Amino acid sequence: MCRPGSAAAGTRSPWFATAASLPGLSMDAEKAARRIVRGIRTGRTEIVLTLPAKVGVLLHGLAPATTQTVLSWVNRLLPSPTEPGAAVPGLSLAQDASPLVATLSGINRRAGSRLNQPQPDRE
Repeated sequence: MCRPGSAAAGTRSPWFATAASLPGLSMDAEKAARRIVRGIRTGRTEIVLTLPAKVGVLLHGLAPATTQTVLSWVNRLLPSPTEPGAAVPGLSLAQDASPLVATLSGINRRAGSRLNQPQPDRE
């Protein structure tokens, strides 16, 4: 399910679906789970998984006010919430994706299939 009112709910989901499957911006769920479990076992209080997140943590450590200002600008560029309170199953959004988005987000579909997630019906 998409968070109610999130930009992923509605017509803006293609950008998010595509970005979520790009190498470097996303991480394999099994790899992330292994790193999280290893972090818990070793008593780590924070686990940063992806390279962009690590860069963000580093920049925030060096210049917290500047990082917050830049992220507030980025937030303004993101699509605004659509219908507050209306949760939309991600699976139904995938069924309406254009062929280009479906191709670009193929990594997500293959991972979902491997992890026994329901898959959209393609006609």
